Order: sequence, then structure tokens, then C-alpha cells
Amino acid sequence: MTVRGSLPRPERRVLELLERVRDDATHPDIEDELTALSAARIADLDEDEKRAFWLNAYNVAVQHLLAVRSDSPSDAGFFDATVGVGETTLSLNDIEHGVLRRRRPSELAYDPVASRRVLTRLEVERLDPRIHFALNCGARSCPTIVPYESPQLDDRLDDATERYLAAEADYEDGMVVVPELFEWFEADFGGPDGVVEFLRTYGPVPEDVTPGVEYRDWDWRTIPRKFR
Repeated sequence: MTVRGSLPRPERRVLELLERVRDDATHPDIEDELTALSAARIADLDEDEKRAFWLNAYNVAVQHLLAVRSDSPSDAGFFDATVGVGETTLSLNDIEHGVLRRRRPSELAYDPVASRRVLTRLEVERLDPRIHFALNCGARSCPTIVPYESPQLDDRLDDATERYLAAEADYEDGMVVVPELFEWFEADFGGPDGVVEFLRTYGPVPEDVTPGVEYRDWDWRTIPRKFR
């Protein structure tokens, strides 16, 4: 994992924390280091810097919480667990649904912990559906954790998406079977037609085929520290 000295401090520090949780997710300094970051500096990051920061921060927070708590992603309330990031308190759901997804509706319940004002200040400018193949919630069906750095963010997200779909999406005889996240977040991909187009771009669906789509149940069994 390469940490680039030229990156803005919040992005650089969260990459260092990602290295730390890879080695020891129970390390007591992880929460202190997240809290020590400046929310104002995070809010001032440009779009790629901000998205890279929050992808890494989410993966850091999940891995740490999995290591120090007794519950897991399959338990009600796990994603309402909170971490301090800068001077703010955010739930895991706030980071995913409030900051990275900009509070867009989905089939998953989301009750914000942070205020709308705080989320608006920290959120990215646009929703990028490729985040779903970068965020690891600790479950078996989640993508592998990799570090995200703003200078290569677009290529890294393309690669993460293609790798995940190569392993998890199956196409045969006009039918594609994909993980349940496509059903939960169908609107993020532009609706049913957008899901198919996304699978043509990044997955196994041929260009000239409009397939039927089936959704595979999410495997919520826990696999902590699933790094590449």
C-alpha cells in the first residue's frame, strides 16, 4: 500500500490508518486519529480527494468496529454505530448514505445521526455508483478492501468494479445474476435500464443483449480484514 506524501493531510492520514487496521484493527489510536482530523479541511477537499477520503474512512471504521464490538453486519443497529471524524460524530450509515450517496433513497433503512447541515457540508458533489464496489461492510459478499488515492481514483474504481463483477456476476443464456446490492440501490444505477447498461460497461453482459436480471441474496457472514 503506497501512501503519497503529496496528498492532502486528511487523505494521507486515513490511508495510514487503513494500513494500521490491516495489521491491527483493535489499535486504540485509530479512533483518536480519526477524531484528530479537521472536519473543515475534509469539507474543503476537492471531489476526488473527498471521495477517496470517505471510501477509506468507511473501510477503516468498519474494520475497527468489527474488531472491538461484539455485534456484526448481520445484527440490527451495527451500521448505526458511530465514529468521530474530525469534530463530527457520524454513523457508518451517515458515511455511506449521507455523505457518499447524498441521502438518496434506497431499499435500506437510514436514520441519520449527523444533522443535515453537517452531512451537506461533508458530502461529495455527485453520487458515483462505483462506490458500491469499494465499500466493505465486513460481510462475505462485500468487495475486497483496497486503498483509494485521489490521483488514480477513477482507474481504481473502474478496476474495483470490474474485479467484483467478474467474481460475483454471472451471465448465461440471456439472464444475468448479480448481488442484491443492485436491487437495494437500483436508483443509484439509473433504474432497471441503468443496471443493465452498467453491467454492459463493467460486467459480463454483451453489448447487444438486454438480459433478464436476478438478484443473489447477500451473504452477511462476517469476514474481517478482507484486503487485497
